[in-house]
Amino acid sequence: MNDGEAKSLLGLLGPGETLTAPTLANASFKVPFWLNWIEPVIVDVIGRARYFMYKEGKKSKLNEFSVTYTNKTIRKGFIRELERTRLLKNIQMDFFSDEFSFFCQAVGVSIAARGVLSVPAGGGDRLLLHLKWLKVGSVKLPENALRAIENLSAKAYVQSGNFSNQLLQITFKENAMIMNFRKTGGSDTGFPD
Repeated sequence: MNDGEAKSLLGLLGPGETLTAPTLANASFKVPFWLNWIEPVIVDVIGRARYFMYKEGKKSKLNEFSVTYTNKTIRKGFIRELERTRLLKNIQMDFFSDEFSFFCQAVGVSIAARGVLSVPAGGGDRLLLHLKWLKVGSVKLPENALRAIENLSAKAYVQSGNFSNQLLQITFKENAMIMNFRKTGGSDTGFPD
C-alpha cells in the first residue's frame, strides 16, 4: 500500500523470488487520536520542504538538477527555514549511507526518528517516508502509528501545492542526501516568495 492505494511490487522481484507482505487494517492508516497534534506539524514541515525545493529549482538554469545537502549545509538553509515557523525548535538532521536521523522539539515535546526517504519506483512526484523508529518524549511509537505517520506524510506531500519541480530520486551517502528534480514547467501554487 502506498498512500492508501494498492501498488504492485512484482517489478522489484527477480525470477524465482517471492515476496510476503502482511496486510494492514484500515485503522493503521489513521493517526491515533493521542497523536492528532502531530498532523499540523507534518503538514507544515512537508509544505515548507516542497517550497524550499521549489526555490532551489528556480536557481538552476538546467531542466534536470540536483540539490545536495550535507549534515552541515542542511542547517544553513532548510532547518533554519523550519525553525522560523516556531513550531519546531532545536532541529538536528544527520545523513548516513542509507538513512537519516532527525531530532527536534515540537510544542515542548522531544521527537527523535530514524528513517529513509524515497520516491516510488514507477515515478511520479511523490515523497515516501519509511520510519524505522520514532520516539515522542520517551515513548517509542508502535508500528501502526509509524505507518499512519508515513501515510500522513505522503498525503501532505501531494496536497502541499503544485510546484513546477518533479522529485525524481533521493540518494543517501555518508553525511549527505542528494535530491534529483526535473522542472515540469507547470504553474506554481503554494507559499509566496
